[in-house]
Amino acid sequence: MLATLGSGASHEGVVEDWLGVRMFFSGFDEETNERLVREAGFEVVQSQVEVIHEPESELGKGAATAAFHWILARKL
Repeated sequence: MLATLGSGASHEGVVEDWLGVRMFFSGFDEETNERLVREAGFEVVQSQVEVIHEPESELGKGAATAAFHWILARKL
């Protein structure tokens, strides 16, 4: 399995207009993401957090950074 998950402090929230629709976002820290993958019956093969620069985060809110947690795992 190759997954990309939100990374950082646990959070959740709704953006009312994300690409024309209402969208719910949530995420956990790196340790929690890996624990949840293991609890689902996978072995984590590789785990890496990548931070990207988003030139426009939400309409009118300017630039932001976003952290994504990539996990490569295999079913046990």
